[in-house]
Amino acid sequence: MVDNPLKVPIFSAALGAASGFYSFNFVSSYLNINVYVPALFFAAGVLVCAVNGMVFLKEFIFSFRDRDRRLEEFRIIFFFLLTGIMLGTAAYTTQMKKPSAGIPFEKVTGLSGYFVDDPHLLAGGSGAFTFSMISSRGKGGVEASAAGLIQVFFPEALYDSIKSRGRGTKIFIDGSFLIPQEGKTQYNTPRFRARSIHVYEDSSWLQSARTRTRWTIINTFEGSHWGGLALALLLGVRDYLDTGMAEHYKAAGCSHVLALSGMHLGIISALAAFILKKPLGLVKASVLGAFLIIGYVFLVGAQASLMRAAIMSTLGTFVMVKGWKRNMISLLSAAFIIQTLIFPSSAMTVSCILSYLALAGILILGPVCLEFLKGWLPEMLANPLAASLAAFLATIPVTAVFFGMIRPIGIAAGLVIVPVSTLFMILSIAWFGLQALPFIHVIAGKLIGKVLDFLYTVLDLMVLEAGKIPGLSLTNHALLVIICIVMYIILFLAYKILRNIRTRFVPFA
Repeated sequence: MVDNPLKVPIFSAALGAASGFYSFNFVSSYLNINVYVPALFFAAGVLVCAVNGMVFLKEFIFSFRDRDRRLEEFRIIFFFLLTGIMLGTAAYTTQMKKPSAGIPFEKVTGLSGYFVDDPHLLAGGSGAFTFSMISSRGKGGVEASAAGLIQVFFPEALYDSIKSRGRGTKIFIDGSFLIPQEGKTQYNTPRFRARSIHVYEDSSWLQSARTRTRWTIINTFEGSHWGGLALALLLGVRDYLDTGMAEHYKAAGCSHVLALSGMHLGIISALAAFILKKPLGLVKASVLGAFLIIGYVFLVGAQASLMRAAIMSTLGTFVMVKGWKRNMISLLSAAFIIQTLIFPSSAMTVSCILSYLALAGILILGPVCLEFLKGWLPEMLANPLAASLAAFLATIPVTAVFFGMIRPIGIAAGLVIVPVSTLFMILSIAWFGLQALPFIHVIAGKLIGKVLDFLYTVLDLMVLEAGKIPGLSLTNHALLVIICIVMYIILFLAYKILRNIRTRFVPFA
């Protein structure tokens, strides 16, 4: 039977944090996010209070012996909910300060600062990177101090001169801010179009070592037909991925496969555990695996969905070492609170919201969906289908609000595409590892390369065919949120009725 998340105090704290963090007017004005998204989180927090209140009243009235215990449970849940709201509000206040160039944006002609992430190419012949401002230069030679993060776009011709420069490299850029036309929507993050880029100070030795390692991996895979997909799955680098294939993944409802997340981190940690468990033992292998995960996140970059997986993995390792009982709902909730407090800017991203909602859906709605599939499908197929369906149902409101469309084909397509992509990723790691063995890689490396080439062709064909099935366009967001809430309630009620019916027919011993 599915565990009741309402009885997990830290889950209520996470909902409270989400309510406090997302449910302010700045979400719809400053970030230009549809108001129905924060309203959904706020409604979830209110719903927790309401449901817990009704459960408490019912049990308080009809359970004379347990009144004190029930009252204490409700007090704890309510305390955690209020604490979460305060923590979410505190995290929100750290994001209230907008980026400032010291002079009006329209008068800026140049900026100095440093790379926050690695420069990358975009479709359409341009590149982009996130930039932290230090100072600005305006018309007439005016100079001023600046602060905050902005998005910088540059011509593709400049890419070769900066692509090997990693995070922390200090640069000066000439150009101008992109000012929205009157009546147009303001950009979520200020945007700057660079005409030229000049490096004036290299990054630290640690960041330089990271950049060299990253480019060693890129150069190793770059020459292969399938190398672009390997780099997308291993490093999150899509510069070398065929544009058509990326669009096909999106159309097939499987774009999450290309976004580094728990699936990718799980493969890395599983391989590390497989190699280290026997010589070191479970505990030492898990601790070393946690450090490897931190190193991996440092290498590929702190992407929002990957950070969620890394925090959960680290917390899970700590819980295991302490010998405590591991509860995935608690780990997910704690990870959200930690990420929101320490990395509030990442918690604002769509990928972060979808990552948490998808896993929450798998943990909460997954067992519910599985109950309906039992008896209709074999267990080997029912389990992944239930997880895929649960993740889809949990993310419908946010997906529809941000992208205007949902793609149900992803539920079925993911059952095949995800395992094949996982196999492709594992073999890519094996192929890369063999490159260090000069004699073995000549034969084994070529053999694995042939298999990878075949899997690449298969994946390309599968996402192409799945993407031909049209999605559903949803524009009435208010009605959609209401429908989703009603659907979740009906789903849980039906689940409870079905469980009660099945438990009446206990098989004879």
